[in-house]
Amino acid sequence: MATVKVNSRSPYYVVASGADGGTIENASVKIVQVTGTGDKDGPISEIYGTNITLKVVANNFTPVSYLWSGGAIAGNTNKQIDDFTEPSGADQSITYGVVAKDSAGNSYPASFVVNWSTDAQYEALFQLTDSVVGPSQGYTITGTPALTFNSSTEKYEARITGKDGDSYSFAYSVSLNNGFVEDSGSPLTLSPASPVSTLRKRKSSGSTSIIETFFFATNALSNFLA
Repeated sequence: MATVKVNSRSPYYVVASGADGGTIENASVKIVQVTGTGDKDGPISEIYGTNITLKVVANNFTPVSYLWSGGAIAGNTNKQIDDFTEPSGADQSITYGVVAKDSAGNSYPASFVVNWSTDAQYEALFQLTDSVVGPSQGYTITGTPALTFNSSTEKYEARITGKDGDSYSFAYSVSLNNGFVEDSGSPLTLSPASPVSTLRKRKSSGSTSIIETFFFATNALSNFLA
């Protein structure tokens, strides 16, 4: 916003109105599912015909417009999309997107994935707690599916979604990096034994979350000294 003095002798200033047009620092948006127990991040799994509600959550600014894309809500311009579903069809993942704009016309995109199915889907959640004593750069975890650190639970997590009766597998290993040794003299291990690799049937009790937790055996790491 510009401020200009009328002339060198005048005590009055002219102030231009309107937005400067620059992007807002740390501004962002995300899409969440609105539920009876609070907002939920994606991805989520739903059955065709089940109504869901999605809304936009903005950080550090107030959007002046919204434009949604994907599935049945494409073209919607509301902040929150209440009670919508998708017509029955083949199992599929639909990515719903939104572009929110600020008063200067800057765009802030976000997306949210819903796995739609004709039958109920269940989630296997793998959580790995790192109990190694020493620098994290001293070892590497590899395996599938990819692990992501969750700062809320302070665990590494991976998720697999499927139907009742589907099999699933989590397989990981840990190795020592060059330049490091174990103070304890024993190799780094996973508990259960590395690699963790199982195929199990999903629970048939209607549970929507299967949690299996595995831990690193505690070892102390130190830099290798030549």
